Amino acid sequence: MHAKWKNMSTSLLNKIHNTKYNKHQKRHSIFTKVLKSWIFRTFLSFECDIYKMSDLFYKIELVLYLDV
Repeated sequence: MHAKWKNMSTSLLNKIHNTKYNKHQKRHSIFTKVLKSWIFRTFLSFECDIYKMSDLFYKIELVLYLDV
């Protein structure tokens, strides 16, 4: 369970890192820092619900894809 969560979080961070931010670079930079700290805090708490995390990751990826 935690291995799957760790793989998902790593994959998401890589996608964020590789996304071309253009005019939103500053906002995304702050967002990335906040997201990284949140992911590691959640992972270290060992109280993560993999289904809720999957849904959240999907929404974050959608926001990055739409670049809104």
